[in-house]
Amino acid sequence: MELKTLKDIKGKKVTIFGLGLHGGGVGAAEFFARYGAKVLVTDIKKEEDLKPSLEKLKAYNIEYVLGKHLPENFIDTDIVIKNPAISKTSPYLKLAKDHGVLVESDITIFFRFCPSFIIGITGTKGKSTTAALTAELLKSKGPVALAGNIGKSVLNILPQLKSDTLVVLELSSFQLEDLAIIKKSPNLAVITNIFNDHLNKYGTLENYIAAKKNIFKYQKKDDFLVLPFDYKNVFSLASEAKSKVFLFSSKFDLSEVISKESIYQPGAYLSDGSIFLGHNKNFISKLEELKIFGQHNVENLLCAATTAFILGANFKNLPIYLKNFKWLQYRLTLEKESNGISFFNDSCATNPTATMRSSKTIIEKFGKTKVALILGGEDKKLDFTELIDYLIENFSGALIMIPGSGSDKMTNLIEMRNNRNFLFNKANDLEDAVKKAVAYLNSIKGGVLLFSPACASFNAYKNEYERGEHFSKIISHC
Repeated sequence: MELKTLKDIKGKKVTIFGLGLHGGGVGAAEFFARYGAKVLVTDIKKEEDLKPSLEKLKAYNIEYVLGKHLPENFIDTDIVIKNPAISKTSPYLKLAKDHGVLVESDITIFFRFCPSFIIGITGTKGKSTTAALTAELLKSKGPVALAGNIGKSVLNILPQLKSDTLVVLELSSFQLEDLAIIKKSPNLAVITNIFNDHLNKYGTLENYIAAKKNIFKYQKKDDFLVLPFDYKNVFSLASEAKSKVFLFSSKFDLSEVISKESIYQPGAYLSDGSIFLGHNKNFISKLEELKIFGQHNVENLLCAATTAFILGANFKNLPIYLKNFKWLQYRLTLEKESNGISFFNDSCATNPTATMRSSKTIIEKFGKTKVALILGGEDKKLDFTELIDYLIENFSGALIMIPGSGSDKMTNLIEMRNNRNFLFNKANDLEDAVKKAVAYLNSIKGGVLLFSPACASFNAYKNEYERGEHFSKIISHC
C-alpha cells in the first residue's frame, strides 16, 4: 500500500514496533490513533517497565502486546512504524516487508507530509542545545516549531504545521538512517561535531559518520549545510555536499580564512573576543557580555547563529535571548552551591570526548586540585585512552569511579600508569561516589564536584536523563 495523504491513515491497521520511554513511540501511537487507525503497540519490555509511556496513551483505544513480539502483528497489518532504535536488520521488519507491509518510522512519515521548511540538526554532542538555541533565534522570523530526538515525537507537531512555519528538528543517527530509506534530507542541515560514539552499534567511526552524512546526502543545490570549520573530520564532508555550505568557528576569523571567491560561506565566528557574521564581519556581540559557560556552549551558539543567519534572523536582541534562555539539563549544568562546593551535573556526557571537554572547562576555571570527578558506566566499545591521558597530565584532584564495563576499561588504563597525581577511588554506586567526592572536597575546604560519566547509563538506569535526575536527588541532601 501507499500513503498519499494523511487521510489515507483512517481505518488502516498500524503496528507500532517499540513503544519505548523517550516519547517517540508514544507520539506515533497517539498520532495514528487520532487519525482513525487501528493501532497495536508491541514492545519487548513488560508493562511495569513502560508505565510512564502507557499512562500517556490511556485515553486512546489501543491494543498492546508487551513482553514479546508476535509474528502475526507484522503480517496482518497495513503499516509498521518502527522505533528509531530498532535495528534495520530485525527479522520482524523483514517479515513485514516480505508480506508487502509498508514499513515506516515517525521521522519518515513526518518528512513525507511536512508542509514546512525543515532545519535538521545532528552531531555527537550539542545537537539538543543547538536545536533549542536555533529555535529561539528564529522566533524573530515568525512561527517556529521544535521537535525531534528530544523526548517529543515529530508527529506531535505535524498536524499543526503550516507552510510558513520553520521546523527545527534534532535528529539522531538512527533517525537519519530511516530518512535514507526514503531518500530525504532537511532543507537546511546542520552537523555540530562528530566524535567516537555508538561504536557498539556501528562498529567503526567511518560507519557512524556514514549514518550522519544522510542529513545532507539527499539535499538539492538550493538547500543549505552548516558545518564546523574547527573539526576537520566534519569540515572535510563539505566536498561531498550538493547544497550551499556555511561554516562556523570558535578559533578562526572566517572573514580572513575564507576568500570571497570560495564556494563556502562564513557564518558565525569569534575574532578578538567578539562574535561576527559573514564576509563583511558584521558585529553581533562581545562574548563576555553573553555570559556563556563552557567552550561547548560557545560552539553551540555559533552553530545556531550561523543557521539563523542563513534564514535572515535578527540578532539585535541576542543578549536578551540568552539571558532568558533555559539551558538544557544535565549538560555541564551548575545545579547547586553549598558549603563551598559547586555541583555540576553532566550526565549527558556519554562518551570520553564529551567528558574531556567538560573536565577541561572545569579544571581551567577552578584549578586542577579543586575538583572531584565522578566517572563510569557502561561501555559502548569506545577508547578511553585520550581522556585518561588528559587527566593524568592535567588533573590532581580526586577521581571516583562508579561501576560498569566502561569503568573497568578506564580503571585498567589508570592502574597501568604510575605517574598519576590524582587520588583514585572506586564507589559502590552513584550515591557512594557523591559521598566520597564530598568528603574529598570538604578536606580541602571546598571546590567542584563534577559528574561527567563518559559512559552510557544502561547498566543501572534507563537512560542518561534518569541518571542525571538521580544525581540531582542525591546532591539535594548534601
